[in-house]
Amino acid sequence: MLAARPTAILTSGLTAALGEGPYALVARLCREAPAAGIEVAFDVNIRPQLGDVRGQGKRSRELLEGCGRLFIGTDEALPVFGVDAPDAIIAAARSAGVAETVVKAGADGLWVDAGADTYHLPSAASSVVDPVGAGDAGRRRLSGRSAPRAGRAAVRVARQPAGRRHRLHAR
Repeated sequence: MLAARPTAILTSGLTAALGEGPYALVARLCREAPAAGIEVAFDVNIRPQLGDVRGQGKRSRELLEGCGRLFIGTDEALPVFGVDAPDAIIAAARSAGVAETVVKAGADGLWVDAGADTYHLPSAASSVVDPVGAGDAGRRRLSGRSAPRAGRAAVRVARQPAGRRHRLHAR
């Protein structure tokens, strides 16, 4: 994968939780990609169905070394950083060396820490129907969109039930 010289790699705690082999692959990518000039984006993606949530959080924290961008939900931050407030999550991510963090907070919206600036993008929903897809839309940042534009796209998608087709063009 690194030989193909992509500009960025998106990897996930979900992949790392699938077993020792997938974990070793993700760890290697997180370690070697930055040295090759390839940005690493990491989506924590903790899944209780895959077992020990605390262990998944610990492993996700270990994988942050070398990651330039982090996508994390407030529900996932407690096992990773020991905090769940967006400002504390951002501070912990910065301490871990992450340059840009997207914090998904359900009906409370999205926080995007883009280094020099931090944005709060409120959700248009009073309750979350299904959070699946909001993080995917937030990752539009990887395609070159500005942090606020990618975040607005994520907030719009989070208003909709999963399984519905979404236009991800930020307005």
